[in-house]
Parts: sequence; C-alpha cells; structure tokens
Amino acid sequence: MEPGTSYETELRLSVRKPGSRRVPPPAIRVRFTGTATAPMTSGQRTLDLRQFKPGSYWLDLIVTDARGHDAQRRIWFDVRALRTAQ
Repeated sequence: MEPGTSYETELRLSVRKPGSRRVPPPAIRVRFTGTATAPMTSGQRTLDLRQFKPGSYWLDLIVTDARGHDAQRRIWFDVRALRTAQ
C-alpha cells in the first residue's frame, strides 16, 4: 500500500463444520478503516469469544486498499469450554 492511503479491514467469524467445504454466513463481522503508514502495515484487534459455544470456527481476514484491491487469509481455530476453578 502507498503510505498515506486508506484501507479497510474486515474480520469474519463463521462456524466450521468438519467435512464441509462450504463456509456458512458469518456469526460476527467487524470492519474498521485505517491509513497506511508504510507499504506493509500491521495492526492488532481483540475479539471476545466468550459468547461462542465450544467448537471449530473460521476466521477470515480481508484487507481492501483504496483502489479496491483486496488480500484475504483464512484460518480455523477451536473455542473450548471454560474450565472452572475447583
């Protein structure tokens, strides 16, 4: 990205169903904008996952530059039940 140009980042969190290649509609979708400070810009966001049931989820990250070009990455992760202290 050109320093000084705007970009949009979108995070999508969807339930991952083992054995299925289809990704269902997102349970959560978060968008935010920023301004590039260098050709490669990094950031950090926190999502509260306590509202999600234990299971597997997809996390999609989509970054779109001012020209409309986007880059996408997808990973999956597991949410586990919270252990209680004994």
